[in-house]
Amino acid sequence: MRARASLPRVGGRTVKNSLSLGISSMGNGTYNLNAGILSAKNEYLGGSSGTGTFTQTGGTNTVANDLYLSHGSLSGGSGIYTQSGGTNTVGNKLYLGSFTSDSSGSYNLSGGSLSSGYETIGLVGTATFTQSGGINAVSGSLYVGSSSAGGGTYNLSFGSLSTNYEAIGLYSRTGVFTQSGGTHTVTSKLYIGYSSPSSSGTYSISSGSLNVRSFYIGYHSRGTLHITDPAANITVSNLLSFGTDSTFTAVPGATIHMTGSALENISPDPDNLAGLSNLELVFEGGSTDIDPFEVAGQDLGAVMAGFDSNFALGTLTLGGTDIGQVQLIDSFDNQTGWEGSEALYVYNLNLGTGSYLDLNGLNLYYLNGSIDPAATILGGQLTPIPEPSTLILLGAGLVGLVGLRKKRLAN
Repeated sequence: MRARASLPRVGGRTVKNSLSLGISSMGNGTYNLNAGILSAKNEYLGGSSGTGTFTQTGGTNTVANDLYLSHGSLSGGSGIYTQSGGTNTVGNKLYLGSFTSDSSGSYNLSGGSLSSGYETIGLVGTATFTQSGGINAVSGSLYVGSSSAGGGTYNLSFGSLSTNYEAIGLYSRTGVFTQSGGTHTVTSKLYIGYSSPSSSGTYSISSGSLNVRSFYIGYHSRGTLHITDPAANITVSNLLSFGTDSTFTAVPGATIHMTGSALENISPDPDNLAGLSNLELVFEGGSTDIDPFEVAGQDLGAVMAGFDSNFALGTLTLGGTDIGQVQLIDSFDNQTGWEGSEALYVYNLNLGTGSYLDLNGLNLYYLNGSIDPAATILGGQLTPIPEPSTLILLGAGLVGLVGLRKKRLAN
């Protein structure tokens, strides 16, 4: 079925093969679903310079196979799906900006529910998914910016998004994810930048919740994570990884909760991870989980210089909703040209009741500490660093003692 005119639907309708809207340069197509059920094998919105628009305020739209926002094989065109209510079920894949670089697709979800097996935002063309409400449930993978041209953008401000596997910017493409609210859950792996050195992924979060099992920033590609507001609630349950070409920025007060998660850092550039100095990592994986923590700084001793461009962490907290257990490791050479073990410098160190810290023969230097007497510390000793004001007073005291000694000798 091909549609050029507006087709409002309030009752049931079954399309034997496919529904096509605006896939010709001769005209545009519009479908309005308010109630009832629409069923089709595939749905194509836009192609050959035409525009296809589907507006759903209620009812049920069921696509047995794939939904294309811009036709898969026709150049040009634009596909637009706007959903404020009802249920949209895609049996296999949802494509936005499909197969041709001059195509575009957009999905606007403010209410109702969308479910699919896979979603690709910007397959070859340019695409944007804007979610300001409702539910988007992806049982398989979500890709934002995929293949060799164009780009993809996902904006989440309210509602919930759940996926199993997710990649932002992959296969030489650019992907951008901006979260200013809502709940985003990834039950397996989230990659910010994936697979190719020419790929670029960016994730910016200012509010809402991000819950990830394994979180990779820059996986064999360029990946950037921005935490732009302390209101962002981030939880990682298995692995937080900073890759060789990762970038991390954070505002003061930014926090990531590690509920059984290891910290991996294979970046050779501390300036790219300067946001670590504003970050609090809260380890709260419980009594049965000891989390590896990769140290990456040059071991300069108990001096303030150790905090300068040296992977210093703002706050390390062991214990939150559950006790925290951490073992320091040095399995990657982050400091090329530096000989010797690497170390961890922390501005604020908090070890709660029942917490466990295995230094593993490595040095941890801290400025300010709150250490519970019942905390277990193994493999070495913690080293406090006197704050600059203390050093000045100490220096002044030493000068005074020297002067007094000289005076006594003179007498």
